[in-house]
Amino acid sequence: MAVAVAVRPAHLAAAGHVADEAVSAYIDGALPADEALAVAEHLRGCVPCAAVVQAHRRVGVQVRSLAVQPVPPAVLQAARRLPWQ
Repeated sequence: MAVAVAVRPAHLAAAGHVADEAVSAYIDGALPADEALAVAEHLRGCVPCAAVVQAHRRVGVQVRSLAVQPVPPAVLQAARRLPWQ
């Protein structure tokens, strides 16, 4: 007698929501097309997951808006003196 085993899609966490790794990959466009489509479909019906994706997108926008600061010369000199393997 065969036993049916439910296989959870790779993009879903155990609780049935989009896994953290899949959120980042979805936002970055790094999921395979079929998984991206499944995540998009899940987001249309899952308010908590959609909120997580929106929060990640907002953080990304904020991080990209930060000004890049040059490394102070003293820090560069100290780093050059470190024993590298």
